Amino acid sequence: MNIGSPRILVAVVQTTPQSTRTLELSLQPGATVADALQGVAEILGAGPGHQWADNVGIFGQRCALHRVLRDGDRVEIYRPLAMDAKSARRVRASTAPVPPAREKGRR
Repeated sequence: MNIGSPRILVAVVQTTPQSTRTLELSLQPGATVADALQGVAEILGAGPGHQWADNVGIFGQRCALHRVLRDGDRVEIYRPLAMDAKSARRVRASTAPVPPAREKGRR
């Protein structure tokens, strides 16, 4: 049994179109989201100085990098959207087949 300073356990999750990677970290109490990301940046293939600010959250809720982590938190790294929702809807609408016109008097 190791008697030392208490640690918290967190998971850092990153998804790609091909896979999902989950890494578990043991951090000092008071560690932030930025600390967790720094701890896994090389493993996840992010270079030094990578900007995560708009692409992270905890359990599906976006959060700031300075948020203090709690034991059991799941830090999620989000992929950038390929296309925003409005543009995607416009593309689908422009390529969708036009339904046949209804006859008057019929419902």
